[in-house]
Amino acid sequence: MIETGQQWRHKKRGTVYEIVDNNCRIQVSSIEGPAAASLEEMTWIAYRDVRGAAFPLCFRMKEEFLDGRFELVGP
Repeated sequence: MIETGQQWRHKKRGTVYEIVDNNCRIQVSSIEGPAAASLEEMTWIAYRDVRGAAFPLCFRMKEEFLDGRFELVGP
């Protein structure tokens, strides 16, 4: 289970990320039709690089986050 404050490592890159929120939604107004609806219905994970990298906040679909490319490393 992904929880706010946990740290997860990307297995391939080794980068450690802190979970900011585990139940995000996005809104898409520049895309119309089924593609936008599909994106808006998904649950997203908000996370940030603990080193303070270029992007202060990133989002990934929950299913993709849990597909094996990340591993839990600590609270």
